[in-house]
Amino acid sequence: YSMCRAFDVSEPCSHLWCGHKHNPFVCKTKKGPPLEGTECGFGKWCFNGYCSEITDTISKIPIVLNPQHGGWSTWGPWGPCSRSCGTGIQYRSRKCDNPKPSYGGKTCEGRTEDWQICSKGPCKNSYVDLRAEQCKMLPKIFPNPELQVTDTWLPYESDQDEQKCKFSCISDERKEIFMTNENLPDGTPCSYENQDNLCVQGVCYQVGCDGKLNSSMSRDSCGVCGGDESECYKSNSTVHKVLKREITKISVLPKMARQIRLETVVNEYSSGKSSLAFVLKNRRKKGYIVAVPNTSIHSKIVDGVNFFYNRIGRLYKLWGFGPILAETIIMLISSEKNISNKINITYNTQYSIQKDFLLPSKRFVWIMGGWGPCSASCGGGRRQKTVACWDNQQDKLVKRKYCSLIQKPVTEVESCNKFGCDFKWVPGDWEPCSQTCGSNGLQYREIYCVPESLFGTVNNISAILANPWKYMVNPTKCAKNKPADVRECNRKPCFYYWEFGNWWQTVINGLGSWIYFELIAKIYVC
Repeated sequence: YSMCRAFDVSEPCSHLWCGHKHNPFVCKTKKGPPLEGTECGFGKWCFNGYCSEITDTISKIPIVLNPQHGGWSTWGPWGPCSRSCGTGIQYRSRKCDNPKPSYGGKTCEGRTEDWQICSKGPCKNSYVDLRAEQCKMLPKIFPNPELQVTDTWLPYESDQDEQKCKFSCISDERKEIFMTNENLPDGTPCSYENQDNLCVQGVCYQVGCDGKLNSSMSRDSCGVCGGDESECYKSNSTVHKVLKREITKISVLPKMARQIRLETVVNEYSSGKSSLAFVLKNRRKKGYIVAVPNTSIHSKIVDGVNFFYNRIGRLYKLWGFGPILAETIIMLISSEKNISNKINITYNTQYSIQKDFLLPSKRFVWIMGGWGPCSASCGGGRRQKTVACWDNQQDKLVKRKYCSLIQKPVTEVESCNKFGCDFKWVPGDWEPCSQTCGSNGLQYREIYCVPESLFGTVNNISAILANPWKYMVNPTKCAKNKPADVRECNRKPCFYYWEFGNWWQTVINGLGSWIYFELIAKIYVC
């Protein structure tokens, strides 16, 4: 079909008439207008149902552009890892500008940001508790007049899974919990019990110890990824002790210890309730008191470990998964009543640690010194050799806190001052007289205070009298009737005689020389 040529149509743009090529004189119409822009004469086209000049109508036609959908650019480079060691998160991004969406086109589908797990190698001695670092700065991060700046803010881990990656802290002094909707920094472990799962944008993701997302690879008891316990040292010690002081040291946990478990059993006590509490003391920081309640389980996060604790009757329990980030002393606080009743306890300490972490430090080492003072001045005491911490790098003594207690040598102890507490004066020999004659001669001797119990045998007596200074003690221990330590001697007249000395010559004013000799008066000793 083509445009009808059999007759002239008065309004060619109101109805479209078509003729067949084999019978051009027969025209048909469907009573519909031709499409906009259909030619209807020389220099004319159909526009809004009328045949109009092209030059008059072209400016009136609205420009309709096709929509352009957006397209992604290539991914940018990966950013830095969020952790300097261990497992962290790194990001990369892309833009919807290849091309940009325009003229009603759709925006790009998908994420503008992508992340992956990264690792800078295992942490040896530089583990950091990211939650604790954030809570230290809580008053600065959230300026709030209700927050006590002087409080010690410790990390708090919620029991609810959806809150595991939210920033929360607890006041150690007032036990007040401060919870927020702010996300923890990306790469923070979701929990202290499993420190491989990571928080990313407020969501906890399962991560294996191999650093792979959704991996089921786990650690053995001492933290070796995929380990078989062969690299672990497992400590299990039980000690019986009588509480004699208000604070009693019961154990030392080495840095990086895991699977920590302490149990203390009160074997016997008088009527009434026993009162014990654990103290967790980082040697370089303050100590944290853990008051153990009855039955219910409570927790406190200290040095990277969420310690759980409870009490069942006479059994006090404290446990945590670790690793603990500092060498920590475990102590017990006891009431005065327990001390007066001489409470007997049995405590068991268990932990697991990689053998490599127990290797001695090459910089800070213990050195043995001389014997310290005796614990008793008489009647039998004990003394021990002094131990000091030495810095091999600076070649000097440093504070003991820099040396590991786990590596501290066994202290040498010996008995001392086993003699009785009765003392007597023992005189020494008289010294030579200060003068041979005259009225000023004096003679001196030492008077020694020695234990009376040493005079038990003849051999002892002769040894003491020969060298009493070897056995002397502080003179204040002897009675006041001290023997005389000075006496007169050689108090007799002195006799003199003349004796010729050497010749000598002198010249006086050029008048000649004179020869002299000296005459000396000397004491004549009979």
